[in-house]
Amino acid sequence: MSAKIRIIILLVVIAILLAGFFANKFKQKTDTSATIEIDTSIMETKNIDDIWKMENKNEFVINMYLYIAEKCEYGDAMDSLNEKQRVFYITQALEMEVNNGGFSQFFFNSDGCFANELVSAFEKIGATKTAEICKKAISIYNDSVPTDRDEREAILTPDDEKDEERIEEILNECDDAFFEYEEDLEELNYQFIINNKESFLK
Repeated sequence: MSAKIRIIILLVVIAILLAGFFANKFKQKTDTSATIEIDTSIMETKNIDDIWKMENKNEFVINMYLYIAEKCEYGDAMDSLNEKQRVFYITQALEMEVNNGGFSQFFFNSDGCFANELVSAFEKIGATKTAEICKKAISIYNDSVPTDRDEREAILTPDDEKDEERIEEILNECDDAFFEYEEDLEELNYQFIINNKESFLK
């Protein structure tokens, strides 16, 4: 994975973290003259022991993702992860890509090569509704997504206008369903890690 893509992923993580920070820490009415200080240290990759000491779930999940992402070189060295870590990485990668640019962005980018593992991964953390959304998105590939990036892109951008409209409609529906967040993915990922603590100690 190129350095540029890694930087983009990190920026997406930071954006999600900041969104949660502002939503939880600031009231609707604020003193515009006040100076706002943000602890940027929470955006740095932490030691695994320090991560396990975190009490805030949002901070814990994001920092665990950063740790796992760096461990597997943002998807380039997935063999370095155990089964539980792989599940967690895939669910997080999908969520961040969709929040940043929809399912189409996920399929376009390098993490799209893990698309065939999406349904199983979300089922394993207990997110059955999200698994169904992913299954619908994957259906544009006749239920088997090519691991080759160029092949995925070719299917996403067909020459036939009707096929393109059909694919766009399906993915838009999946995006809308995903954004409804009928399941608390943060809580499910958190519980998945807690319930499989031995797999997330190194």
